[in-house]
Amino acid sequence: MRTARLVRALWLGCAVCLLSSCDDGGSDPVKLSPGYLPLEVGNYWDFIGVNSATDDVVLHREVKAIVKLNGHEYYLTISSVPSGKSIADSAYYRVDDQKNVYLYRKSMENEELKYKLDAKEGDTWTYPFFNDDYMDVVLYIGPIETSSKTVNNCKNYYFDAKGWVDEEYTSSLAPGVGFIKEYSDAWGVGMVLSKASIGGNVIEF
Repeated sequence: MRTARLVRALWLGCAVCLLSSCDDGGSDPVKLSPGYLPLEVGNYWDFIGVNSATDDVVLHREVKAIVKLNGHEYYLTISSVPSGKSIADSAYYRVDDQKNVYLYRKSMENEELKYKLDAKEGDTWTYPFFNDDYMDVVLYIGPIETSSKTVNNCKNYYFDAKGWVDEEYTSSLAPGVGFIKEYSDAWGVGMVLSKASIGGNVIEF
């Protein structure tokens, strides 16, 4: 069922270049990579469940290698489930000269034009999805709340597959940090960043 696959992908996979854009109660800001998606081998992101009663990490996402596929150079990003110590998802990201971020999975027919890093509030675009379906994307800019911080100026990408039901979701990127939240708007579940390592700098959220 296509909806089930998309919800599963969301869970599995699915800046103001300083962390001073975060309200962290007065701790010293840590300088991180510029941009909204710092892809570098060794960078990682740990997520906990949204509104979870525990701080248990539900997903660990890490840039593992740079690989060449289909004539392009990609960052291979592996998502794993710490509790089961198993790989949940392998995704390939590349960024072109226009700062468009393309996502490729070997199980997919096409690259997804996942993010436009230079997009402005309210910008929209559409890209081919499964079979002859298309995905609509709308960008909203605003804060994201984590367990201990308010992260401002996040780019929140809202995805809605044309002709599908109950698959709407939002994927959010934080300035200088990258992946910060993934949320199923249709189902009311998601995950939010608890810790990240960017360029060797580890920061708790």
